[in-house]
Amino acid sequence: MSGRGAAWERVSAAVHAEVERGLDDLLAAIRIPSVVAWGGDHLRDSAAFLARLLDDDGWRADAFAVGGNHVVFAEIGPGPADGAAAALFYGHHDVQPPEPLEAWTTPPFEPVIREGRIYGRGSADDKGQFFCHVFAVRAIRRALGGVPVRLKFFLDGEEEAGNPNLAAGASRIVRPGIAAYSASKAGVEVLSRALALELAPHRIQVHAVNPGLTENDYNERVRRERPDEHRTKMAKIPLGRMGKPEEVAALVVFLLSPAASYMTGCVIDSDGGYTLGIPRYA
Repeated sequence: MSGRGAAWERVSAAVHAEVERGLDDLLAAIRIPSVVAWGGDHLRDSAAFLARLLDDDGWRADAFAVGGNHVVFAEIGPGPADGAAAALFYGHHDVQPPEPLEAWTTPPFEPVIREGRIYGRGSADDKGQFFCHVFAVRAIRRALGGVPVRLKFFLDGEEEAGNPNLAAGASRIVRPGIAAYSASKAGVEVLSRALALELAPHRIQVHAVNPGLTENDYNERVRRERPDEHRTKMAKIPLGRMGKPEEVAALVVFLLSPAASYMTGCVIDSDGGYTLGIPRYA
């Protein structure tokens, strides 16, 4: 076996060992019913659990609310003064509703392992995915004694609802009584531009996409159960309709494509003209 092949075998074995050791942590995260459409305290509990877990792993982790979005932000590795490269990982700890419940062989928030697969809501989308980052960092720290680059980890709590409380229209539309809310959204835009500048020497591009009202289960529920609220929202969209997930996805694909290779630090609205149709101080 070549030197490279032998090294990969050691890395693979280390990661598998971390997965085995950390499997209970992943299963505990899946047991928290962090369904964004349900509301309640589950999302806050999920964020707090993940922040504690990352903190115990050596990350500097905080759980906090951005509007109604319970997020986690964590960092590990050398500081900026050390001149180390930096990378930002994204994941989301909210999940889709599990209905129809009769389609499940076992309860959706009581994860089980069958034939080497985990069955439970969020086991793939997205808790299983972002736990890959958790396990990888554990393996690196065990092998090297530390992380050689600075890693930043953002766990979203409203991805399944279209991220209404992250970068969006309220970052540029100011109303009385929501100063902190607007500032938090504007902060995402400033963070994106600052990261673009910081990471440009490493040929890493950073952008923010501001989605408006988008078709999803949560907004469909609002349309059915709170029609007056839905009509009020729709009246503020000049194009007169909600966006489609594939329209937002197409914009992201463009930003990842060679056609956008000379772009970085862009903040792009995909909101049907919402930010154009409302006075900034309405």
